[in-house]
Order: sequence, then C-alpha cells, then structure tokens
Amino acid sequence: MLLGTSAIAKLLSVTPRTVAKFCDDGRLPFHQLPGSRHRRVQLPDLVTFMRDHKFPDKMIAAAQSMDPATPESAAVVQPCHATGGAQ
Repeated sequence: MLLGTSAIAKLLSVTPRTVAKFCDDGRLPFHQLPGSRHRRVQLPDLVTFMRDHKFPDKMIAAAQSMDPATPESAAVVQPCHATGGAQ
C-alpha cells in the first residue's frame, strides 16, 4: 500500500511539509512519478521509519493496521503506480 504525505502527516501528527522533508532528506524512502511532485511511501517503509525514530508502539500499531478496504483508511490512502507511466 502506498501512502501520500497528507496521510502520513495525519498518522504522525506532523505537517505534510515535514513528511516531505523526511523524504527529501533521505530519511523516509519514497516513490515519485516522473513529472510529479507528489511523494508516495510504502507502508513497510513507513513502519521501519517509525521504529527507527522511536515512535510510540501505539502509533506504529495504528500504521500497521491500516487497511485500504476500510472507509477511514480509504480516505487517506492515495493509490499510485510507483513504477510510473500511463496505464
């Protein structure tokens, strides 16, 4: 599952700009389509980032339990084709 910076920001209680800085600084791996400024992060990469940066276990569990099939998660998950190209 790929998450956008807004979804991650909401989960981490930071701003989307802060998440973008985490990505741009190399602390949080991300995917970006050619010609797009939008960043997408794979859920396992986010969980690893949270563990490495000592986020509370409760927040990590919330991230791990995100399911795109639930209405709450669907509202924050923005699907994206990480490999790029038009479909």
